[in-house]
Amino acid sequence: MAKKIDFTPHHQALPADDMITDFFKILRAVVDGDEKAREQLRSALDYFDKYGYHLPSEMMPDPAMDDDGQFGDEGTPLTLPRPYVRELHLRIKLNHTDLKIWREIKVPSNLTLTALGEVLQDAMGWMHEHLYQFRRGDVYFVDNEQIEDSLGFGRIQYLDMAQCTVDDLLTEKGKRVIFEYDFGDSWEHDLWYKGEREYHPEEEPSISFVKGQGACPPEDCGGIWGYLELLQLRQKKNLTKDEREQLEWYFMNEDYDPEECDAEEISDFMQDWSFQLQNDD
Repeated sequence: MAKKIDFTPHHQALPADDMITDFFKILRAVVDGDEKAREQLRSALDYFDKYGYHLPSEMMPDPAMDDDGQFGDEGTPLTLPRPYVRELHLRIKLNHTDLKIWREIKVPSNLTLTALGEVLQDAMGWMHEHLYQFRRGDVYFVDNEQIEDSLGFGRIQYLDMAQCTVDDLLTEKGKRVIFEYDFGDSWEHDLWYKGEREYHPEEEPSISFVKGQGACPPEDCGGIWGYLELLQLRQKKNLTKDEREQLEWYFMNEDYDPEECDAEEISDFMQDWSFQLQNDD
């Protein structure tokens, strides 16, 4: 059965995290011009009004982030000072599936890992709704709050992403590290760099999209196994009402193309990142 938004009146228990995620999923779809999502949003707001439900403050966007989930003017710096900065050609692919879902981008080597994690989400198609981390062997590059909450068992070492750069993570050409997005669904990706080049003396470092393949799975669908089940469901000839609603909920009806990679949209995102990079103080 598809997960639905639980617009329960305020006197009943609310699954707050799921509700927040689903509500913003609808808002993002409305911004992207989805008419069905517009109707969902209208129904949700009518329900809020009918039962006198007030949106909790935790459902409001983080003021440090802009509409696309990227860093705002008061956010974390995009780069760190390094004596030698070069352009790295990165490749990222989704793991645990035979589906070909991958992207290639180019970034400056002194980009922070915090920024890289956000850039990779835009490149892949993720929605900036969950935590993420990088892993290289027993070294975890995470948000500083995760370091404070960690128990520090065994040989695991935690480093602050905001204080590390791409150079610190990818120390050897072709050697793969893990980028994990959403610790619940656990979307794991292999990440490595294919090549590098020096910037020309007058050239400003930039972030760009090279190429890619495959559509990004929908958020909160149960990880790669849940996504594969949804793809199998799309092949079924006679769907029940619940099954149709499930596919519609995840925007995987007849218009969905699992092989599509929206190169134009990704390129636009990378251009936005380049603008922020070149105006980062």
